[in-house]
Amino acid sequence: MEDATIVLAVHNGTEFLEPFVASLRRQTVPSWRLLVRDDASTDGTGELVARLAREDRRICLLESDRRRLGALGSFSWLLQRAYDGGAKYVFPADCDDIWHPQKLELQLAELRRAERSEHGCRPALAYSDLTVVNRQLQVVSESFFRCSRLRHGPAQAFETLLGRSFVLGCACAVNRRLLEFALPIPQCVPMHDWWLALCAAAIGQIVEISQPLVQYRRHGGNDSGPASFWGGFNPLRHSWRTRWQKGFSSFCRALAQAHALQQRLAERRWPCNPGVMEMLQQYCDLFADSRSRLRAVYELYRRGMPHIDLPRRLIYYLCVLSLDRRRAA
Repeated sequence: MEDATIVLAVHNGTEFLEPFVASLRRQTVPSWRLLVRDDASTDGTGELVARLAREDRRICLLESDRRRLGALGSFSWLLQRAYDGGAKYVFPADCDDIWHPQKLELQLAELRRAERSEHGCRPALAYSDLTVVNRQLQVVSESFFRCSRLRHGPAQAFETLLGRSFVLGCACAVNRRLLEFALPIPQCVPMHDWWLALCAAAIGQIVEISQPLVQYRRHGGNDSGPASFWGGFNPLRHSWRTRWQKGFSSFCRALAQAHALQQRLAERRWPCNPGVMEMLQQYCDLFADSRSRLRAVYELYRRGMPHIDLPRRLIYYLCVLSLDRRRAA
């Protein structure tokens, strides 16, 4: 069995696919396999992956129904396939990135260390910083953590993840035990990586690697990815109306995600980390239909929830106040 299973959902990725695969071949851990789902590409991506698979038996293009599922649907499908195939450690990937040669080695070591428990294998997720680069791989920022100004780290991870994710799928890795709980991924969640991180914070352990292990390429084709902190407020990049609509949609899906986690915990009765059940119950109760939204904002502020920086928290509170108006509409 391979040490690492890499899952790649790709749509029209011929420009970047071969450099990405080359970075996999430079890994210090050679025993990996790459599972690829072609998400209805129209640029010959499927044919390119098939050729790469003929050249390297570690690469596998999985058969699918050729529907366009998007990132969430494709990665949910891939993670389930990897789990059903017996994968022990799974690494989501984006084809436009370049991996540091030690990415697999370092994250595998952290996962194995984190999952050791006197009660058996513990659910675990390891994530790293990223170097932000442009289309030509010129460095834009040495640290994604710094340029995004996201609060991150194992301390208060659950409180933070209720309102904002600080884990990028292309820079994280999970063990089988975490997938056992997290799968199937609910359709209501904002994104697969956010859900995996929230589950890990609730029932397992999150490990931060401060070293950048991915060259994270920012270009027009991956505009759905997170921007820098100030880039999110740039009216030339998006109109204020577009930013608000995207932000409110993300807020609603994050709230639905919290309820989905609450239901998953109730159904499967897994042991939680200290304080998680109480905090999750309090958080979900604040959004009951009968509650005043002003009262909800006050309680969120008083409890420091979610644990995000002040500008993002103010926008979050505006989303809370907008719930009644949007539901009435």
